[in-house]
Amino acid sequence: MSTTANSKNQISFHLITATFSYPRTGKSRELKKVPEGFWRDPSNAANLIQTIHKIETKNWEIQQQTGNDRIGLSHASLDDHVLDWSICLGMVPQRSADFPRLERYFAMAGGTETLSKITSAGCRHQVGNGVYDVHSPTAPSTAQMVQQLKTGEAHLPVHQIRVNPDCGQKTRGWEEGIPALQNIVEATKVLRGERYGTEQ
Repeated sequence: MSTTANSKNQISFHLITATFSYPRTGKSRELKKVPEGFWRDPSNAANLIQTIHKIETKNWEIQQQTGNDRIGLSHASLDDHVLDWSICLGMVPQRSADFPRLERYFAMAGGTETLSKITSAGCRHQVGNGVYDVHSPTAPSTAQMVQQLKTGEAHLPVHQIRVNPDCGQKTRGWEEGIPALQNIVEATKVLRGERYGTEQ
């Protein structure tokens, strides 16, 4: 809201509309699908960049056409808007600094550094460290998931670890989602067997 005063000291109020957030993945969730082409073949980088620019521009145009007074930035994202701004502000950890631009972005989106920070902060709640990236074109094997769970176990007490995919399964089809979830269950059974001598 803004205010103005006229020559008679009468104050008038003007309501201002603003968009602080907006769907960032595209009308058909393009930015959940197009990155897979880049992961399979980095030469598809130009298509990925073109797609994100197209979606962001379209989102701005839609908001402008509705008469919105204030339109925010970062209205398209490949992963997370906090990560987007970390990149923009040059907040790049040393472990990711040597990657090319797009590879650096996705490298920063993963890793175990977050688990270390959670531990040092004294977190007492359950944490899901993500055993399956649902945006990846391939699902990890049971052995790979077991290793990820062991990484979590190295940073957190077992009772705080929650076994789960890193995100919802709605970007995957049945033929991809079911085998991945089966691997998650099997990985959990393996770790339980190693720790407690039981799969239950």
